[in-house]
Amino acid sequence: MLSISQAQLDLLKERCVSDFLPRARDHLSERCPRQIIDVPHSELDEFIREVIPRAEKYGISSGTDILRYLELACRHGRNFDQTENWAQDRLNRLGHSGWRKLNALEAYEIHVIMNEVV
Repeated sequence: MLSISQAQLDLLKERCVSDFLPRARDHLSERCPRQIIDVPHSELDEFIREVIPRAEKYGISSGTDILRYLELACRHGRNFDQTENWAQDRLNRLGHSGWRKLNALEAYEIHVIMNEVV
């Protein structure tokens, strides 16, 4: 029987995150340019590494969905899941997939923006 140790799993996870960093940086450069214009790559990488486990805590695990969560964290702060009531309400919905939670967060943003414009 083949078994994988926790150290091996941790190493694999680190490799996956390291491989994901350039994609995430490019995505944030395109989608959140004002928020990251003066942020050095090292700080941006640290931000991304810190935010990924926060997303995973809410069942957000696909690469595309993590990118969406990173955008929210760029716009509202890396701890928005703890500091914003509207985010807490949507992220802590039991039985909802990570994708559905992100849709609810983005729908709220659109609603707020539309009300500010009117």
